[in-house]
Amino acid sequence: MTSPVGDDASRLAAIPISEGFNLGYCRAKPGKGPMMHNHDTNETFIPMTGTWRCSWENEKGEVESIDLHPLDVISFPPGAIRRFENVTPDPSGEDAILMFVIGGNAPKAEFTDSAMKELEETGVWPRKHG
Repeated sequence: MTSPVGDDASRLAAIPISEGFNLGYCRAKPGKGPMMHNHDTNETFIPMTGTWRCSWENEKGEVESIDLHPLDVISFPPGAIRRFENVTPDPSGEDAILMFVIGGNAPKAEFTDSAMKELEETGVWPRKHG
């Protein structure tokens, strides 16, 4: 588990108060975004630029999604398996920006088993031994 805003960033908050939420921006090229994961708190996404696909696993384990445009809003409850990806049709490959708001004073993220396997296979995350 790790902080969704990055462990260093979560310790270096610009405003040293506990308000019960974290706000940040994700900048990504078309076709990029985090893998399927969940949080122990709610999470809200608001695209600032581009088109972003927000996907989630439903109660049957099937993946559903919706495409969001600037200033659209979607919110996921704690424990929901979700991801977001820049799907802006842009041949220049420009980054798009998504704002996220995560509840709680110390939220944690957990990647799905399949996401962790892919991270291990690509060498991004060390393999578990044992």
